Amino acid sequence: MLITQGKTNWKFILIVVILAAIVGGGALWFSAKKELPYQPPEIKKVDEIANWKTYRNEEYGFEIKYPESWEVLNNNPYGEILDFSFRDKKYEGSFEWPGLRITDKDLVGEFSDTKIPLRVFKKEETENEVIKIYFDERERRLYATCALYLEPAIIETCNQMLSTFRFLEEDTEDETADWKTYRNEEYGFEVRYPIDWEMQERGDGVNYAELFYLEKEVGDSQFQFIDLGVDGDWYQVTRMHSEIIIDPTDANDPDSCLSNFVNVQRGEIDFAGRKAISWKLLTEEGNVWRSHIKILNPPRDWKENNWILINYLIYDTGENCKIPVSYCSRFEGRVKVFCNTDKKDSEIVNQMLSTFRFLD
Repeated sequence: MLITQGKTNWKFILIVVILAAIVGGGALWFSAKKELPYQPPEIKKVDEIANWKTYRNEEYGFEIKYPESWEVLNNNPYGEILDFSFRDKKYEGSFEWPGLRITDKDLVGEFSDTKIPLRVFKKEETENEVIKIYFDERERRLYATCALYLEPAIIETCNQMLSTFRFLEEDTEDETADWKTYRNEEYGFEVRYPIDWEMQERGDGVNYAELFYLEKEVGDSQFQFIDLGVDGDWYQVTRMHSEIIIDPTDANDPDSCLSNFVNVQRGEIDFAGRKAISWKLLTEEGNVWRSHIKILNPPRDWKENNWILINYLIYDTGENCKIPVSYCSRFEGRVKVFCNTDKKDSEIVNQMLSTFRFLD
């Protein structure tokens, strides 16, 4: 009883209140605990490639990371082609080994069946223990293979390495700081070029009134070729150096001259602030080996039949590389060109073209 002999039992009431508070608080805590979502213990992610080495190549302008126990192989030590392999050092001396290879040339057409550009190796694309992909990086096409050879887990390493591949930032200002400048007041143009190139003014005033040849000082013939003797129509080229030919007055019409070629890209462009038409002749591999630019609103003494012709470096191509003696010749059938071009040299030529400007 709470009341005894007319008095309130305060001690008993206090005990009841305390017990009720304990039970109620416990229930509230238990309820709140049940509503909290599960928080998994924090796991610190370890950077698997933090201790990898970095391979940096200034000549080809790229860098890539690779495991400490791996090594780098330059498959083309004489230059002109970016072609590097990466493998575990334990496979040194092996004929075939698992690893990664990156190149900028599909020399033997092994990527001809690879239609979709990817930058990741997928296991389901494996063929004969090798996965082949290609991708574009800064307008440069690269081809990569990941060889598994009884180590299927190496695909993860290949993908990690490929994700670190990058071209180095180019310092254009430093590269062109010592370039020369050719300026022609008569035809109102100027262009910059490397110190190992030279500008020659040619022309006999009759057949070729004015021609301006910008070419590398190679010390030998611009062309190294074998005359195939087929009605004088074809050369088998072993080497052709880069050159830019500026013809302000007496050029042939590219549309009529280039119609026989299979791989031609034609389109309007902006060249040195003027409207122009560009024709690009491509090899079967898709690289530009020759191009033409015709200015549509030419300045000063430039005639309507003008052009700037650009030949890109062709090298060590063997018997498969044949080009017409005259690209305005008429041929039976369509013309295909199978030649290797040099990516680095082409970039220099295009950089020179970017410095071309008209004076008015």
